[in-house]
Amino acid sequence: MRRISLLILSAALAGQCARFAQTDSIGALQTSSTADDRARAGMQAELDSFFERQNKVASVHKAFAFVTAGALLAADALGAYHFRSLMSDGHDYCETVSGRTDEDKIDPSVYKEGIQQAWRSTDSQLFRVLHGSTVALGSISYTATATMELTMPRMSEDNRPISSVNIHRYLFYFHAGLMLANIGLGFLESHALSQGNHDLVRGAGIAHMVVGFALPVVITTSGIVYKLPL
Repeated sequence: MRRISLLILSAALAGQCARFAQTDSIGALQTSSTADDRARAGMQAELDSFFERQNKVASVHKAFAFVTAGALLAADALGAYHFRSLMSDGHDYCETVSGRTDEDKIDPSVYKEGIQQAWRSTDSQLFRVLHGSTVALGSISYTATATMELTMPRMSEDNRPISSVNIHRYLFYFHAGLMLANIGLGFLESHALSQGNHDLVRGAGIAHMVVGFALPVVITTSGIVYKLPL
């Protein structure tokens, strides 16, 4: 009888222990699952915060790009008007001094003096200040947006050569080259004007205008391409 009672008691204790063990296992699994859920939620929150910051940087990047294009377009308009005004004043001076209207028959020294007179005039200096100010504004904005373009991580990766993301970046490198070239052409044109070099003024001036007007077009195109579903 004692043996039977001991067996029954042992079985009861074993069953109770098994239930406690099962409860502890379920509790441990639930605790582990909760920890995993919290970890995933934390990672998702960090990812959402990262994309939120990236979207803000992209918005600022876009705003600076519009300011750059607008400032450079204004600089182009001022520069083109200034160049046309210099041509008109220089030709008027040459025709007045030489008494001729045929360019081929005017003495080169007269051309040189006419260009330098027009370059040193008060109106020319005013337009140089206005043109230089708008170029400086465009250059500062361009430097800011270019820095963001080169330093912020890509928001979307695409290994295809022809895609909106990659074409946008190709055009960025292209208008960066145009920007540097146009600054060089501007200094070359200014030097030619100060020296009264007629042929160099005409060549550098036309090239400076063409590249200058191409810049805001390429910048705007690169922004439009980024939005295309390519």
